[in-house]
Amino acid sequence: MTKILPRSTWLVALGVCLALAGCTKEKKIEVQQIKIGAGGGEPVVSAPAATPAVAAAPNGLASDSGKKSSTTSRKKKKDVPDLEPSDDGELPPSHSRFGVLPESSPGGVPFEVGVTTDADRFAFVPGDPQHDSTKFAYSRGSAPGGMEGVGLIRDDSRTQYELPEGFTAIASAGNSVSGLPWRIRCDTDGAVMALVPEGIFVQGSNSADENAAPEHGVLLDAYYIDMREVTAARYDTYREAVSEKRRVPKPARSPRDPQEPVMGVTWAEAHAFALWAGKELPTEAQWEKAARGTDGFKFPWGNGTFVWDRPREPGQIDVVGSFRGDFSPCGAYDMAGNAREWCTDWYSEKYYEQLVADAGSTARNPTGPKNSAGTNKRVVKGGDPNWLVCARDGIVQSEHPTDVGFRCVLKLKPSGAPAGGKGKKGK
Repeated sequence: MTKILPRSTWLVALGVCLALAGCTKEKKIEVQQIKIGAGGGEPVVSAPAATPAVAAAPNGLASDSGKKSSTTSRKKKKDVPDLEPSDDGELPPSHSRFGVLPESSPGGVPFEVGVTTDADRFAFVPGDPQHDSTKFAYSRGSAPGGMEGVGLIRDDSRTQYELPEGFTAIASAGNSVSGLPWRIRCDTDGAVMALVPEGIFVQGSNSADENAAPEHGVLLDAYYIDMREVTAARYDTYREAVSEKRRVPKPARSPRDPQEPVMGVTWAEAHAFALWAGKELPTEAQWEKAARGTDGFKFPWGNGTFVWDRPREPGQIDVVGSFRGDFSPCGAYDMAGNAREWCTDWYSEKYYEQLVADAGSTARNPTGPKNSAGTNKRVVKGGDPNWLVCARDGIVQSEHPTDVGFRCVLKLKPSGAPAGGKGKKGK
């Protein structure tokens, strides 16, 4: 049955198409703002917002300069370098969580968005309900308590955890079921980290490369993961901070912008940075859960067509967080694109088969093979040519691959007491 769209929707489609064709240069276009609940469904249209037809990068981060927007602010310690845009500030009244692409725009086609009155995430709303790139996301005001602005990721916590010293809760993000803040900041490197709650997710795929099969369940304790890849600027700060004790060589790749991910470092060099910051490199299970969420999405944004606000190719390196569509259910950027990333596990093509044989249908906190079987390869995740986050590869840990960077995780220590009710503050 043919679906008849409201007249306002067609007007929006016409306006965006004209903007793409360059016919609305120097004019304002109207972009509808929507709210999308869990499972997709019919969008609820709210008041339109005037948006200039000029391309912009997320959170006030200019696509070439990486400078922070003056519209957001945050409280931070004086000794923490201000190296990335804020993730914890409230959205200004002129902003909305979502902007809409019309049905007439195919997925993957770049489109123009505004600079000042801009939605900070985008919904692709195709006619076919089987292709929904936004079903995991909540717009502002439509999320359950404690889930505002963090996407849809189940919190199956049965444990209380301790937040260690050296990490500061971001109060405006709210708390999870287990009492943990959804967002924290590492006091050492200044990175904002997103909570990945305790619970089960689906790892691997039966329809991708053989080394990612079979699909299996994994139960992970709660942890935090850096929202963005470690940047060249942060790595330089680390090199300077430890220079009196040891010499850390420059990465093999020189960035065009200090806000690009640091690349060209060995696994050991990435591991050393993580330890300096009081963190660790993620296991591949931790990395994958943070990327695909608890519903087992193929991509960070869901199972639907990708939508970029400007041209993007696999392997393309940009300032971290430049593509707001590459945003996972837990709140991590660039897990489909940008740099590939080191994980802590030794790499084995047949590891998943062995894991299922040893642990059954659900493994708990897997950490990879016990040794490298002579290959000296560590797991690398992300940067797949098809954007799939189940993809995995192995690289010799002593190499300096110029397309591989990393992000860090904070493992949490259970306090041993049963989890409290929603809204209870953690330590």
